[in-house]
Amino acid sequence: RRTLLQARAAAFERRVLSDPRWATFTVWGAGRDGKAFVAALSAAARSRVVALADINPRKVGELYTNHRLRGSDGALLPPFTLPVVHTRDIR
Repeated sequence: RRTLLQARAAAFERRVLSDPRWATFTVWGAGRDGKAFVAALSAAARSRVVALADINPRKVGELYTNHRLRGSDGALLPPFTLPVVHTRDIR
């Protein structure tokens, strides 16, 4: 599962994020897969994510913080936080 996710994230960066119109973007889904996708992105791509989108009222309005990201050298990276917004609020 992790290998496939890393391949998808790398392909997304190459094929989609290389377009300058994608300066920022929102990841659809604040569950396991959406969070894992954000974590699989490179640091440069991750910095362009502005939110996670979901329809679950228990998740919307919360903040998602990942404290477990590691760099390529295995060192722990500073945590990053994203808001969880409702899908109707995506720009």
